[in-house]
Amino acid sequence: MLKKFLAITSTVLLALGLSFVAVAAPASATHPSVSGTYACNPTTGKFDITWKVTGDTSYPNETATIKSQSTGSGDPVTTTPTLVGLTVKNTSYVTGVQAGVTPGNYSFKVNVQWTNHSQGDLVSQTGTLNIPSNATCYTQHDDTVDCTNATVYLNAALTNGNYINMTIRQNGVEKQTSAYVDQWQSAGQGGVANAGSGLVLRVTKLDGSQIWLPITVEQKNSGILTYNYSAYITGPFTVTWIQFDGHNWHFGADGASLTCGDLPKDASAAVVITPPTCEQSATFALGAISNATFGTPVITENSYSVVATANTDHLFPNGEKTITLSGPLAPKNTGGVCDDVTVALTITYVPECAVDADNTWKIFNPSEETVTVTYGAGQTFQATPGYSTLTTPRSNDPLVITWGADGSGVKTGTATGTPGADLTGEDEECYTSPDVTKVVGDCVYYTDGTAGNRTVKITYDNTDSNVPVTFSLQGFQGVYDRTVDAGESVVVDAPNVLPAGGTYTVIAAGKTFSLEISPCPTYEKPEPKVEQRPVASFDCDDTVVTIVTTTYTAEPVFDTETLTWGYGEWVEGESVTTTRAPLPSEVSEEGCVVTVTDPTASTCEVTDATELTSWIRIQLNANVEYRIDDVVVTDEFTSVTPGTHTVTATALNGYSLAGANPAPDDWTGDTHTWTFTAVDSAVDCTPEQPSLEGSFAAGECKLDAPWISWSVSMSDPDNQVPTKHATLVLSDGTNEQTIDLGDLVYNETSGKWELSGANLWPGASVDSEGNATGWPGWEQLSDGTWQETTGNFAWVRGITSATVHVNPSLVIDLAYPDATPLCDGPHEPPTLADVLPAYDSTPLTCTTDGSYTIGAEFGDVTWTVNGTVVEAGTYKVTEPTTITLVASPTNEDDTLNEAWKDEPVVLSFALPAGECASAVPPTPAQLAFTGAAASAGVVWAGLLVILTGLGLYFLRRKPTAD
Repeated sequence: MLKKFLAITSTVLLALGLSFVAVAAPASATHPSVSGTYACNPTTGKFDITWKVTGDTSYPNETATIKSQSTGSGDPVTTTPTLVGLTVKNTSYVTGVQAGVTPGNYSFKVNVQWTNHSQGDLVSQTGTLNIPSNATCYTQHDDTVDCTNATVYLNAALTNGNYINMTIRQNGVEKQTSAYVDQWQSAGQGGVANAGSGLVLRVTKLDGSQIWLPITVEQKNSGILTYNYSAYITGPFTVTWIQFDGHNWHFGADGASLTCGDLPKDASAAVVITPPTCEQSATFALGAISNATFGTPVITENSYSVVATANTDHLFPNGEKTITLSGPLAPKNTGGVCDDVTVALTITYVPECAVDADNTWKIFNPSEETVTVTYGAGQTFQATPGYSTLTTPRSNDPLVITWGADGSGVKTGTATGTPGADLTGEDEECYTSPDVTKVVGDCVYYTDGTAGNRTVKITYDNTDSNVPVTFSLQGFQGVYDRTVDAGESVVVDAPNVLPAGGTYTVIAAGKTFSLEISPCPTYEKPEPKVEQRPVASFDCDDTVVTIVTTTYTAEPVFDTETLTWGYGEWVEGESVTTTRAPLPSEVSEEGCVVTVTDPTASTCEVTDATELTSWIRIQLNANVEYRIDDVVVTDEFTSVTPGTHTVTATALNGYSLAGANPAPDDWTGDTHTWTFTAVDSAVDCTPEQPSLEGSFAAGECKLDAPWISWSVSMSDPDNQVPTKHATLVLSDGTNEQTIDLGDLVYNETSGKWELSGANLWPGASVDSEGNATGWPGWEQLSDGTWQETTGNFAWVRGITSATVHVNPSLVIDLAYPDATPLCDGPHEPPTLADVLPAYDSTPLTCTTDGSYTIGAEFGDVTWTVNGTVVEAGTYKVTEPTTITLVASPTNEDDTLNEAWKDEPVVLSFALPAGECASAVPPTPAQLAFTGAAASAGVVWAGLLVILTGLGLYFLRRKPTAD
């Protein structure tokens, strides 16, 4: 009882001591500073206040968090951004802007929380600021000018020397005008009265004369100077330049200007276009221009363009300063008179063998068009292409013909014919002398090499006769017969002749004319060209060479110009795929590699699917030759005598060798050699016996139920055990019980067959949650009570042997878990446990870290530190902080000892104020509490140390009586 009292007393005293430490540094010891500045915002025309909150330089290590803020009640505008949640330390600061205020008194208050104080310990600090009533703030505007006023925004009250200068152009002449702020004078200045501001506006007009205008106090304080310059100008004008006071802005610096009023629309410009002729196209020239100037003309082959600009203070009739004169330039004339052709007609007199009353003339027209001929007293005659006959009254006079009237398309011409000797009045001798000639067209060939029918023109010539003659083309029923007058000839388009040629027969005046036409040459068409183009492909992944053979065909093509046969493009046809074995050269060129698995030899550790007992095994490959002791082998297993043997692998068929396994080898080449020692497994090898070493079984109690936890580990390097099934056999010398454990599983890492698990002792049982519901040697009666019995495997409580069986067996130590009484059998419900937490701490100093230790005097205790569950132990504290500890029973059915109060323990770790800057660590007697007398701090600190040590002594002593 005394121990519990001492434990309670020490706990209370310790808690009191720690609570005192938590308030050792009141907030009144440190303060931030709050200050404000104001500035005019030209956008709004009001003031913006910038509030600045700075940390406390007296405590450079202290950090303050702004918890709340407020402005004075007279102007409830908060800052942007809000400062709540921001921190300051030492000289660091944060700022916020209170916008849109007018002259007056303002304040800004913040409540801050310092890091070494509790949550509720706040410090308030207020800053104040006065904006004088005479402080001014003007809204920023752009200076403006229009056709009435020029206005400058000075952002300050008007004063002597403010001005606006302007240049005005009228009728091409530029003049200056200005408005100037001057001091008011009692005399002069046109006698204008003082309007209270002490200022007047001096206006200089375009003609140089001046007037003075009053300036009111309101105008002065507005900071706006407006000049109504248009009131002193008559007629249209242009503003070409302006200078605002203090801004020196030159309107029109980029060539722009401001035109006001209606300018005269008397500018004009024209161009001259000369129409085209048969010899040249239309031409362009600049024409008359008035009050304007031409730009540089742009002339192309078929268009023109030129810009005319009105002179200063003049406009074109459409009100524009510029006009563009443009249009097409027609090409020289074609058709009509320009297309008239020259035709040289000839006229010949035709004598006749009989005297008649007419003159006969032959007119030859070499053109392909009929030409109108004028002769005699204006008579006309149509001269058709070739020869035509004109008859005139008999006369000895020459006959003059003319042609080429306007619009006829033929240029003018004249020809004269002279009559012949038959005009003597005596008959002439009649005679005929016809002739026939032919003109045959060229042989024209098609792309298939055959010729087409040729044209044939036959001339019936009767120019050497003085009487008409009939020409008859035989075989065509008179279709091509013609009667040709004396002195004329006619060309007839005969039927086209076949490529094979032929003969035309013409009879005229009793004469027969045979016209032989030779055949066109023939060109025999050759056969098409055919090629087979094979393409072989092979890579190291293939076992065969794939050959794709494609048929290409080129058809013959006849050149109608050179009259020769050639061939067209090759056309791809069908493909046929075949395969063959690769040639060694192809394999070598491709760089193919065959990977070789290392051969193996018989050992005591290696068993293979062969009845041989002393052997060497190779991996057969068609591209590798193996030799054992220089003898070629072709079987996978080769029987050898026990001892050393040499195996050589040689690459075949163009391949190279590369090592493959057991691990990827780094060798390559055409050959590789291994040396092996073969062992006769039937003679030299003794198998290693299997072992269960390392297997165990143990009895343990879980939730009041008896369990057997077991682990079986069997080594069987030579695979002597055919089945790997494990059992556990329990025996007391009389009774025996076998527990089936299951099949062992091979562990690649350990190289053993392993299995582990847990089984209930025979006679024990549990519910679905694992709680005990039965025990060996106990039975439950119908009334629910339990009694001991010799049945229900009671004998297992005294077993004399426990044996693990696989094929080998291992006797292991195993006993019923009697260490926990609850496993013995049925029992009353357990009483609640009594737990007592325990903790300790060491202070934080300038030179050493602090710490705290948490645990339990007895029982299972769960601790939370600042809300987080942690394990029992000692934890280091390196900087000032507050630790909140909460202890609770781990088992919800347990209770806290009455010596423990179920409430948080708050540990405050703080550095001694103002002493850590010293190079020598302070002694405990030097540590003082902020805000308390030094002597009291020493007493409290000493008392706290004593009580803490005493309390921990009581807590840490285990009450043996309990």
